Amino acid sequence: MANRDDDHQDTQGTFRGAMNSMFGRLRGSVLGIHGAAVQCEARDDLADTLRRFDTVPAGFPEKPASVEDAVNGTEQGDSGELEEATSELQRKVEHLKALLEDRAALDAEAWRVQKAVQHQEEADAEKLMELLRAHEQSYAVDLEETKAEIEARIVLRMREEQEMLAAKYDEQLEALEEAYTMQLQHAAAAADTAAQQSVERAILVKTAELSAVHDSAFLKERQAHSQKLNEMQLEVDALAAAWSYDSRYKRTSHAAHQLSAAVFSLEETLAGRSNIPLKEQCNVLASVAARLDDPLLDETCKRLNEITLDAPTLTQLQARFKVAARAGRVGALVPENSGLWGYALASVASTLSFAGEALPANGARSEAAAVLSRAERRLDEGALAEAVAEVRTLRGPPRALCAGWLEAAEQRLLMEQVLTTAKAEASLAVSAMS
Repeated sequence: MANRDDDHQDTQGTFRGAMNSMFGRLRGSVLGIHGAAVQCEARDDLADTLRRFDTVPAGFPEKPASVEDAVNGTEQGDSGELEEATSELQRKVEHLKALLEDRAALDAEAWRVQKAVQHQEEADAEKLMELLRAHEQSYAVDLEETKAEIEARIVLRMREEQEMLAAKYDEQLEALEEAYTMQLQHAAAAADTAAQQSVERAILVKTAELSAVHDSAFLKERQAHSQKLNEMQLEVDALAAAWSYDSRYKRTSHAAHQLSAAVFSLEETLAGRSNIPLKEQCNVLASVAARLDDPLLDETCKRLNEITLDAPTLTQLQARFKVAARAGRVGALVPENSGLWGYALASVASTLSFAGEALPANGARSEAAAVLSRAERRLDEGALAEAVAEVRTLRGPPRALCAGWLEAAEQRLLMEQVLTTAKAEASLAVSAMS
């Protein structure tokens, strides 16, 4: 990673140097173009001057056409000198024009060379930019690969630490549970021993006091009751049989039919096909059980007082468990005291990881994820009791996140047990009446 950063810095330094060199060359080219423009202006001025000389006629000044030769003799001599000076000046002008053309040719060649150099520098700059872009793309790809590798190592390290912490926490929890159980056992044994000794002493004393009184009173009372019972037995039996049989039969028959109707209504409510409140159904079933005077049904209906919410259907429990299981898997991956970042990382790790039995059985998946997967499979099969038993084995954050679903499932199981018992009692009551 450090070598890549050094290479990137060297590349950036090379790029800056190349750009500075290119800008310097461009600046020199601009200055050269400006100087060439100045020289061209000077050459244009010189060319204008030469053109003014070119306008002078070859025979200037013209020979006089007058007939006054004597008078113009002296002027002809001066005219010959002027022609010689003009010829000399024309030769110089021709020479200057030749020099100017050579200089113009040199300037044109220099301009072409400068243009070629400029084009070459631009091509070199474009190649350098392409190389830099390619290097930056390669560096970006290497950087992404390095980031992905580091993130994978971090996730793996966190999973290993989490497994170590979970194992350590389980060991500590087992040790604490064993110590607490031993303390409770010792305390309970000591309390039971002391209470038993005290009760035994009190029983011995009280038994000795009441034994004599009870024996004498029992004998007297037994004799008196025996006499009265013998006198009233036949009359009471006949009257009771005649009076209670019919009313008991009608009351029991009516209660049995009400129990069957209440069981059917409760079954419809649990299946989600009835809108009658579950609490009202439970109250009706409890009142019918009280009239039947059935101890088992009474004890079963007492459990209905523990129900505080409407028991959900199996489909609702399956839908709610998918949400609770997803939250439980995320909660199992959250390290202790990690805050929002730990929860976010756990969410990412839970999304990237496979769920439940899809992972290899070499300890790679957490115990909580395995329990949730087994419970979800049992619930999909319709085995609600096995799914609840699996969820009850959870500990820590997964257990807390699944607490709401567990309470609803236990209420559903309780209602199913009550319904099964009530069905059996209703069948027995109807069979007894037939």
